[in-house]
Amino acid sequence: MHPDPFPSAIPKDDRGSMQEVPIAEEVREPLIAFWEAMFGVSFAELRPIMCGEEQSAQRDFFWSVWNANQPQATCHLTIDRAQPILGGLGEVATSADSRGRGLATSLCRKAINTFQKYGGQALFLGTVNPTAERIYRGLGWQSISGANAMVLLMYHASPTEFLDDYFQHTRDQNGETQIAIRVIDTRERIAMIPLLMYPHSEFLLDANLNLYSTRYTTQKSCMGLFGKYSSGTGHNRGMCFAAHNSAGRTVGLATARFYEASGAQIDGFAHPHFPGAWAQLLQASLSWCKSQHRCCRAEVVRRDADKLAKFEKLGFRIAPQQSAGFHFVQDAKSHEHDRIQLIIE
Repeated sequence: MHPDPFPSAIPKDDRGSMQEVPIAEEVREPLIAFWEAMFGVSFAELRPIMCGEEQSAQRDFFWSVWNANQPQATCHLTIDRAQPILGGLGEVATSADSRGRGLATSLCRKAINTFQKYGGQALFLGTVNPTAERIYRGLGWQSISGANAMVLLMYHASPTEFLDDYFQHTRDQNGETQIAIRVIDTRERIAMIPLLMYPHSEFLLDANLNLYSTRYTTQKSCMGLFGKYSSGTGHNRGMCFAAHNSAGRTVGLATARFYEASGAQIDGFAHPHFPGAWAQLLQASLSWCKSQHRCCRAEVVRRDADKLAKFEKLGFRIAPQQSAGFHFVQDAKSHEHDRIQLIIE
């Protein structure tokens, strides 16, 4: 390895050196191999981030402790550039032979200090490891109800308080809420997390992603949420859209997914403070599908009667094969979870 792989290392600090992207190949590739060995999944999607391809959207910092040219402990901090009060922590790992020395805890503290330096207020992470959860809790993280996720808050008492405050209704001088719709890109990687952690009253948020409200079903992802959306975009796959309020915060998300040769299914949701965002998102999805010469359908669950009514206002109706006797597609044990297929002419 290069004799000085960590040019931004803190002198006389053997608890971990920090690097901001882009990360040199001789450091990047061993780190990716380390995470893949530790977690048993591919981390190839991190390669472009570590190469600096998302620098315009967020700041990414990596801390690591090395021994004999091999990583021993790591963590990764991402700070949203447009909303720097938001951040995400990931890739927290310690090799088996280096555990019990407080290495990961030390690196997490460095990440917290850096997050605070940039004005951070809410630092999210996901975990299903009880041991790791105890460590995070000792550092100040709190569990988010309905999710395998935690958040470290700098200025709020609870996750509920933060989420309520984050989505305070913002109006312009005429008393109207200004909503902007754009195609989802890497700027949503962190920005979408608060919206998806919010306990929406709708049961099924997006049928294309099998995405449910944390009020009813445990959300098992946090830093991987953006991947659920990005994996559905691109040639012959579909498109995703985001709604932003006048403060630039993500208040709604929608997807359009291709199926068969000429079909597309659309769905989406918006924060209850911004009901107009839902119609704008779905209209954007409809228009895009028409531009791709695709006929549209949608799905709702029986219990989401209000969402069904909103789709009907857009011109959707229950598919003929279901309207005759309401032959629902079974989606769960309870009939209130049955899906109703809708079409638009």
